[in-house]
Amino acid sequence: MDIEVEVTGGGSYPLPVVNATTDQLLITGPAYLRSYSLRDVQGNVPVQASGAVVAPAAGATIAATGALPAGTYSVAWAVALQGAAAAADANNFELTHGATVVIVSVNPGVAGDYPQVVAEVTVAQGEVIAVKAVGAGTAGVTYSADLNATPTGEVETIIELQDGSKPVAEISFRSERTQNGDYGRPGICIETVLNLHVVQGAVSGAVHVAYDKP
Repeated sequence: MDIEVEVTGGGSYPLPVVNATTDQLLITGPAYLRSYSLRDVQGNVPVQASGAVVAPAAGATIAATGALPAGTYSVAWAVALQGAAAAADANNFELTHGATVVIVSVNPGVAGDYPQVVAEVTVAQGEVIAVKAVGAGTAGVTYSADLNATPTGEVETIIELQDGSKPVAEISFRSERTQNGDYGRPGICIETVLNLHVVQGAVSGAVHVAYDKP
């Protein structure tokens, strides 16, 4: 009679995760996922942007943030016109994220500075918040805009630990800035590769694995 015995030997090995904002292949299997200790390192800080364009074309960007972490932002914004503005320049700015128009400005078609109503904007990972011209601006008229996007605290980091492309664990960070998980012995079997998939946000820490030893 043949008897096959599988023993998981040795301790677990830490695999470092450093400021991960995109997918990371951590290790090639077969192996066992034993535990993880991760912290949310997303920078929830206000973002400012400003810009100016002379006689912008329809849809032209006046001011835009860089790519943002996913979440909800409170956006204070203001627009201004300089030069011989006309009726076509009235209410001719729009606040956007991605391809979505959030709100259109309220401003007369005359030169001046015009603060706008604060807006709440929810963006996907990597989107930008921008102020654009709705229609073409009058020749010689300068359009300018300033915006300040402040996270409301609802920015959430979410990651998955995957066996190849198959999720084996999902981890989310809300008010808690750290998350720990322990799967005991032998742990979760990783047959192909252990992949850390970042749905949104950024994390650091370590994932612990063990190998089979006969």
